Amino acid sequence: MNSITYLPASIEYPALDAVTLRLSSNGARDATVTVKHLFLQTDYLPTLHNNVVRVDTAIREAHFKAREVVLELNTKIGINVPVLREYQQELQDANGVDEAEIREDIQHQLDKILAAVAKGGAVLGRLHSPLTASPVPDATEQYMSQLAADQERLPAEIQEIKQRQANLEQKRQTLTEAMALIESKSFAQVGKETMLDAKAISQLAMATPEVAVLDQAIELARQTMEKIESLVNYLGLMEARNTIRRQITGLVNDIAAKQSELRLTVLKGDLINASLGFETHRVRFVGELEKIIVSVDTFLAAYNKISTADSSQVAQFGVDAEALAKHLYVMG
Repeated sequence: MNSITYLPASIEYPALDAVTLRLSSNGARDATVTVKHLFLQTDYLPTLHNNVVRVDTAIREAHFKAREVVLELNTKIGINVPVLREYQQELQDANGVDEAEIREDIQHQLDKILAAVAKGGAVLGRLHSPLTASPVPDATEQYMSQLAADQERLPAEIQEIKQRQANLEQKRQTLTEAMALIESKSFAQVGKETMLDAKAISQLAMATPEVAVLDQAIELARQTMEKIESLVNYLGLMEARNTIRRQITGLVNDIAAKQSELRLTVLKGDLINASLGFETHRVRFVGELEKIIVSVDTFLAAYNKISTADSSQVAQFGVDAEALAKHLYVMG
């Protein structure tokens, strides 16, 4: 029996990395949480979001069930290979008596082990199938390019609107100062409805700088109200200031909208980057899962045909089956 038990394994399998399998599964889960969070904020690329969630669910199922497959194979091989060896020993000692029956028992054990391995391989294949396609669409690079262009464009647009706001603020300030100059006279010299011509302005007895402010305010009011006539009164100044105030409010709203759009653009980029991070973890996970599948398929291919008449082959089968179980067990 020593020659049977201690035969060297004859099949080489790809090296397995349980840490990479676990970390890639955890990384995919974390990336999915980020994608979900960003999608709730952006409602951007729903198909991408749905694909990531679907594949993440498949990854977690594959991780859990692949471990089940590995542990089940280890148990079944651990139980059935020793029984197989007992039958081999009985066959050696049979001396022609009951040899056919013992060979049937050996064949039964071979079939049980091969069936267990094949069943595990089938489960792994089903787990692998939904993981093969990337959830990230081919157009992702175009999306990122557009978002990058938006992130460059929007700050410039915001700055341009802020400059327009600053110009309007200056005009409103000029109108406010002019109105304050008139109000300081308590409308004794000029009434609110009096047209501010040269005579009316002279009655206000203003200093030269004050007159310049008032002249500028009158021109601003005329331009703002799009008046054809060159003269306006105090009420016209007030109306012009109110118009400018409304324009400023509109620009403030425009700035807020642009800033919101910019923030949304950044979040959209973050969503795509999180999806790309998920894809990296998916590829790594699939790579490790495929190593398990290759190991199982390699064993099954090596023993596609096995005869109970070849005692050496049967003995090698038992050794290789145990080697397979040991090889896969690290993933459990």
